[in-house]
Amino acid sequence: LDLRLVYNSVAVDAGNTAYAKDATGSTTLSTDLDGGARVATKVANVDMGAYEFQFEEPSTVVTTDLDVVDVTDGKISLREAIEYAAQLGESTVSFSEGLATIYLNSTLELDSSITLDASAVGGVTLDACRFVDAASAIAINEGAKVSLVSLTITNSSANAQDWLREDNDRPEYSGGAVWNAGEVILRDATISGNVA
Repeated sequence: LDLRLVYNSVAVDAGNTAYAKDATGSTTLSTDLDGGARVATKVANVDMGAYEFQFEEPSTVVTTDLDVVDVTDGKISLREAIEYAAQLGESTVSFSEGLATIYLNSTLELDSSITLDASAVGGVTLDACRFVDAASAIAINEGAKVSLVSLTITNSSANAQDWLREDNDRPEYSGGAVWNAGEVILRDATISGNVA
């Protein structure tokens, strides 16, 4: 019988780190039964039970061009870096060397103030060519202040006819590359090949 936790277990992050002590209660446990870190990341609580689910360490540096959310693969996608920035109280997401194009699978929703900065790597392209539905590549929601630095946004195709329908509650269907209800600053950015 394997009692190791799976990603979506209710026991993940459900423990109280203050009680993760040895039998005497005086020493904080540093490892789980497998020898893995007892608290897997700096933004997590201890898991319930003898095993700790081993998440990737949160980071605001994008390390993969894949548009996925998989907290176990050890790679940081743009979507994950944005979420980790919010968890860590950071305001800038940057990109590692070697990244040229990220093919987005759906609209990138930005709900809080953040800077996406690719200047250190000479720029990164966000390509929306894989979208199934016509939509903006980026949706900046009300109250968010977003800076896009050294990014190229291309191949978005927002459908104006969908936006004009009375029953449409999906604002990302308008705006071409960027739908903005907040505040956006473009610096050394290129928006081309998009349709609104």
